[in-house]
Amino acid sequence: MRFVLLILLSVLAPSLCAQTIYKCRDHKGQPLYQSFPCGGTKPPEKVWSGDYRQPTNAELWERYNRDQEWRRRQARENQPQYRYVAPSRGNSAAASRRASCAIARQEYNRVQADFKLNRNIDLLRRLESEIRRHCEVNP
Repeated sequence: MRFVLLILLSVLAPSLCAQTIYKCRDHKGQPLYQSFPCGGTKPPEKVWSGDYRQPTNAELWERYNRDQEWRRRQARENQPQYRYVAPSRGNSAAASRRASCAIARQEYNRVQADFKLNRNIDLLRRLESEIRRHCEVNP
């Protein structure tokens, strides 16, 4: 008896989980989406089966790669923008130049620490030129 009941449940279980969706119209003509057939004499405009196929492995990887690309793009767009800011008021131009030089070196060191092996040579060249521009001694 248990065996027959087990077979019966295994056959009926997928059909119990699947749900059909009906598109009907209310008295004002607005669309209604419901899980039971339309009331009255009007047949449903459209019927969807609740069965769906599982995504393939290729589709799952495509979705994963798309999500990762979106996360990388969001991280790039939300990354703080660092700017060289030197004090506007100082005792002299030399103090301002020293502050600009220190800021340029800090930025260079930060980029070196952040990127480690994945260094962008153009970025490093630009930062080195900023260091030369701010740190060189002009008589």
